[in-house]
Amino acid sequence: MTAFAVRKAERGSAGDDRSGALIARVEPGQDNFIRATLRGFAQSRLREGLTREKPFRLTRYDDGSLELDDAVTGRKVNLAAFDPTNAQAFAGLVPAPPAHARVARA
Repeated sequence: MTAFAVRKAERGSAGDDRSGALIARVEPGQDNFIRATLRGFAQSRLREGLTREKPFRLTRYDDGSLELDDAVTGRKVNLAAFDPTNAQAFAGLVPAPPAHARVARA
């Protein structure tokens, strides 16, 4: 799993949830779909007066689908619902897991 920590609405970093290793930084002017999606998630928390401290989670399931979820608000988005090019932007942040470590949908 990958965890996104969003420091500001315009910036974020993606890190491996298990190792804590930084995978990518999402900077202004780059990765517009990722930034817009994360900003929408962050704004949902702000509207509800919730904490920004917990990261969002990006999961690649064994069928290849990607899901972005926010445990704080309960919001989940299957990224396959978007244009394949946009979903691919997130796919680049989550390496395909080895066969023995795949995550099945619940």
